[in-house]
Amino acid sequence: MRQWIMAGIFSLTLATSFPAVANAQTETKTQQFSLNPHQLVSLARQGTFRELDIPGYSKLIAGYRTSSIEAEDLMRAAIETNRLLPNILSDRSFISAVEFELQRLAHDAGAGN
Repeated sequence: MRQWIMAGIFSLTLATSFPAVANAQTETKTQQFSLNPHQLVSLARQGTFRELDIPGYSKLIAGYRTSSIEAEDLMRAAIETNRLLPNILSDRSFISAVEFELQRLAHDAGAGN
């Protein structure tokens, strides 16, 4: 009888803990891929992707102005660091929004902001 009670408690514990673990894993994956274009450019500006040859701060702006750094480069770096899903590279509206954010960053830097 005692074995049945212990087995029941064990089963109940497993049944209630697995959904929580699965939920936590799903939330983590969702959070990994939730960057918007502004956040992506902001991370790049802060030097987050330096190890992937995307410079930060004024060198990022200079690279953008000379066309050695493009929106897709930032997106690839974010994909490589698990911040964006790979299929984002085919999303023209996202690419355009990242391009707009880079233009704005370069313009603001030129205006002394």
